[in-house]
Amino acid sequence: EMQLGGDIVKADIMREPVAFTKIATDRILQPSEALASSLNFYGKVEMDYIMRSTSLSDEDVIAALQGEIFYNPVTDEWEHKGKFIAGNVIAKCTEFVSCIPDLSERQQQWTEISVKALENATPEPIPYEELDINMGERWIDPQLYADFAAELFGVEAEVMYFDVNDTYVVRLKGYSPAAYNTYSVRNFNGEDLFVHALHDTVPEITKEVYRNGDKVRVPDEEAIQEAATKIQEIRSNFNQWLDARPLEVRDELVRTYNERFNCYVRPAYDGSAQTFPQLSFEQFPYNELYPSQKDAIWMIKQNGGGICWHEVGTGKTMIMCVSAYEMKRLGLVQKPLIIGLKANVHEIADTFRKAYPNA
Repeated sequence: EMQLGGDIVKADIMREPVAFTKIATDRILQPSEALASSLNFYGKVEMDYIMRSTSLSDEDVIAALQGEIFYNPVTDEWEHKGKFIAGNVIAKCTEFVSCIPDLSERQQQWTEISVKALENATPEPIPYEELDINMGERWIDPQLYADFAAELFGVEAEVMYFDVNDTYVVRLKGYSPAAYNTYSVRNFNGEDLFVHALHDTVPEITKEVYRNGDKVRVPDEEAIQEAATKIQEIRSNFNQWLDARPLEVRDELVRTYNERFNCYVRPAYDGSAQTFPQLSFEQFPYNELYPSQKDAIWMIKQNGGGICWHEVGTGKTMIMCVSAYEMKRLGLVQKPLIIGLKANVHEIADTFRKAYPNA
């Protein structure tokens, strides 16, 4: 039972299911309204529901919502633009293009539109002149380091990188006067210093001294400084050598860098379509969630979680409460659990009771 005004009446569970909210189907919706309703009730683009709600064919719905929804050939589903045009758009684009030959003619047309949208959203490539490249960057092809070593030492060289322990190995394929004279310190030759230049480290060089009649080893500061100077010289020479490479070599570096690091688009979370069934504002000094709260709740529903770096007093507690309820309502989670500090856990519980008095 529940209290309705001054009367005690049977609770909703006695008349209808309450584990989910019934979707009204008594009127025909516009495509944009149906999309908003789908995002609100299902948390995604439910094409069958949109078609039923609008009494339109899939072709008409797709045409009406062009630019708002995009086809994902990998999942064979339609996605809202806020989720679709986000993340590693270059990798998405490459993956979608590889799917095209196996798709039907209609799916190919949809995918081509999706690929075009991803291409338009791709960040502007960073030119070579603006790249801050340092020797030892792991994304650079080791063969490029081998070519530099060959020119530096005057002999063919091989450079290998092992990502298991994040180390480089350098091997010169012949005798090099530069490796054993110009770039040699104590028992560290050019190969050794080249590896340290790749790792941006300095070798530990020691020497023997007598203290109180005992022979001990101590850091050889003079040798360490000499090694550090030559390592820095190698690193500086690499940048000069790189700047003098042919245009196609530098273009390949630009392409590799942009594909690996300048490929992400931050998702735009627009939570304005949500209606938040059962949410009550009777016990709050406001009658609607702030746009920032709606967007944060939508982000959490889309990703299954998230971080809300909002300032104190901007409604993070309400975001937690509404997100937990919404994810349970949509079936995204089964038993949401809100954890709080001992000092504010009671405030969180009180906020939830006020927001959902009938929950």
